[in-house]
Amino acid sequence: RTIMEWVTVESSQIAEVGFEEPSTLGVRFKPSKKQAAEGKTGSEYHYANATQELFEGLANAVSVGKFFEQHIKFDPVKYPFTKIEPVVDEKMLFGE
Repeated sequence: RTIMEWVTVESSQIAEVGFEEPSTLGVRFKPSKKQAAEGKTGSEYHYANATQELFEGLANAVSVGKFFEQHIKFDPVKYPFTKIEPVVDEKMLFGE
């Protein structure tokens, strides 16, 4: 298994996109106002069945958000997704 490589994109909603062989597309959203107020990062989702070409199309789109909506978001049968929960480091929480 490879590690997902992330790239920053210009978008009002999406912060980064990534791809992990063989077929996982990652999308990290910018924090919502509520998340930002709570000091949290934006949500992260991984989409299955993606291709390198889909990732490159998204990363290089004139409008990343429109590309995401038109080709990925509204096709959960083709691209089933998993929300990735942030990893909490207990040492950071408890100062150990």
